[in-house]
Amino acid sequence: MKKYLLVSVIATSLLFIGACSSEDSNVDVKKKTEIEDVYSKLNSDLDLYSQSYLALHAVSDTRSWWRRRGRL
Repeated sequence: MKKYLLVSVIATSLLFIGACSSEDSNVDVKKKTEIEDVYSKLNSDLDLYSQSYLALHAVSDTRSWWRRRGRL
C-alpha cells in the first residue's frame, strides 16, 4: 500500500511539473522580442534619469567610514 501511495505521489508531482514547464515555453518569438524591447527602453530611461539626478545633486564618491575617518 505504501509503494502504491509513493508511486502515485511521484507521478502526480511529475505531471504538475510537466504542465507548468510546458505552459511557460509556449511564449511566441514576437512577444519575447516585444518584452526585450520594452526592457531595454526601461533600462535606458533609468540610466538617463540616474545621470540627470547625479548632475543636479552633488553625491560624494566616498561613502565608506574608512575614507571619512581622516576628514573628521
